[in-house]
Amino acid sequence: MPLTFPISPTVGQTHTTGNKLWTWDGSRWMPGISTAPVHPSRVSDQNNTSTGYFDLPSGTTAQRPNTPNTGMVRYNSSLGIVEHYNGSAWSGLGGSATVATTAPAGGTEGAFWLNSESGDLYIYAGGGWILSSGPPGAAGVPGAAGAPGPAGPAGVTTNAYVWFTGT
Repeated sequence: MPLTFPISPTVGQTHTTGNKLWTWDGSRWMPGISTAPVHPSRVSDQNNTSTGYFDLPSGTTAQRPNTPNTGMVRYNSSLGIVEHYNGSAWSGLGGSATVATTAPAGGTEGAFWLNSESGDLYIYAGGGWILSSGPPGAAGVPGAAGAPGPAGPAGVTTNAYVWFTGT
């Protein structure tokens, strides 16, 4: 079936032919959204033998949709995470974490960043990155020494001590 297009289109003009919506960009017709009925095998690996992938929309934080719908999912290339819109805010999708030596420029509430040099895990909350397990506090007052343990190598006596820190 041949595809037919208007002879003198204007920039941004759309035309449907061949079950596809086409847009004139000023020099050529660009294919767009298919107008053919959607079949589950086109959007899911369910009930087919595909070993492929599901291609997510991708963009920077600044390129997020202006009026997102609840449930939208995308890859945020600024943060390096898969995120979803929960109806009021963008949030990292379960298990998403950025692994890098420096903190991402921003984040979504509840996002994770693992510092690949120090091994520290940070959580984005209240507009900033917070160390999830802060540095150790000052040592508490040592308790009384425990009873001597069994003899260690070369006849050295070993003892176990427990200090509690924090509240």
